[in-house]
Amino acid sequence: MKFISFMKKLILVFLVVIAAILFICHLRYPFVWKHKGNQVWSVGYGVDSKDFIPSKVISYTNVKDSTDGHFIADPFLFKTDTMYYLFVEIMRENGDIAFYQSRDFNNWSYKGVIIDEKFHISFPHVFNFDGKTLMIPETQGADNVIMYEAKSFPFQWEVSDTLIHGKSLADPALLQINGGFYLFGTDQNSILHCYYSDSLFNKGFMEHKKSPLGIGNRMRCAGIPFVHKQQLVLPVQDRSYGYGSNVDSYVIDSISPDYLKLSLGDRLVDRNKMVDLLQGGVHHLNVLYGNNDKVLFAVDGRAGTNTEYTRLNVIPSLKDNLYDLMTVLGIIKPINFLEK
Repeated sequence: MKFISFMKKLILVFLVVIAAILFICHLRYPFVWKHKGNQVWSVGYGVDSKDFIPSKVISYTNVKDSTDGHFIADPFLFKTDTMYYLFVEIMRENGDIAFYQSRDFNNWSYKGVIIDEKFHISFPHVFNFDGKTLMIPETQGADNVIMYEAKSFPFQWEVSDTLIHGKSLADPALLQINGGFYLFGTDQNSILHCYYSDSLFNKGFMEHKKSPLGIGNRMRCAGIPFVHKQQLVLPVQDRSYGYGSNVDSYVIDSISPDYLKLSLGDRLVDRNKMVDLLQGGVHHLNVLYGNNDKVLFAVDGRAGTNTEYTRLNVIPSLKDNLYDLMTVLGIIKPINFLEK
């Protein structure tokens, strides 16, 4: 009888522990999502908003009316002496690169598609270096990380170099610091990698000694690193409530060719604070410092129809909770049966 009583108590304790674990998992990554149907992406922009809440939006409806695309996403800002540029992914048959321009950062005109590859291309990070205007977009469909150069800015672009060969990385984010070049990107198993080179041209990037950095949620770049509240941060996508839930960040505490340390930072963009067209979720933030220290920014966000649907998220929730724990423990590798 004592043995039976002991076993009942043991089973009860076990069930309570399992229930507590499941409850915590549900709080961190809900077991059920509610979304609106037919979600499409729009781009918002603004100036000097501490929460990066855009004051205006280029709506997906405007994109459908004025272009041959369905929606735009992944906005990157670029400025010359006389013009502002907004480079975006435009979704047609697959992702292509297009741009808008404005003289006042208020009224934007669509100028057309500038890069159209056979594979999906997005995340058009444009920057100046060594007298050249360059772009490092996402080209994971080519199984390489490719850099383009403007031969006649902003309309004509050509492949300049392949920075990383044979690696399919989502949203590669470049950081130039202390004479070195660091590329953050996520593979198809949601593992965040970092690559390093002491030259941007003709040498190629090698995986950093401290890479990979983590697995699971908050491991996909949501823009390039920038200074926020006097800290260097890497924006990352949060998928707690599905793809593109919010934009969170990692603080880059220390970075060198031999050492790299990240720590979880602030939530940069909260979908719940967004205007209507962006409240379905956000997954990108780009910041440009303008004249008189003004902070110019662009975000993307999604909206949908009034038709709501519910989606079970039990397995993804358990997977992301487990991967968070594995990242803390330094065990950074996918569990194959969870990825099927």
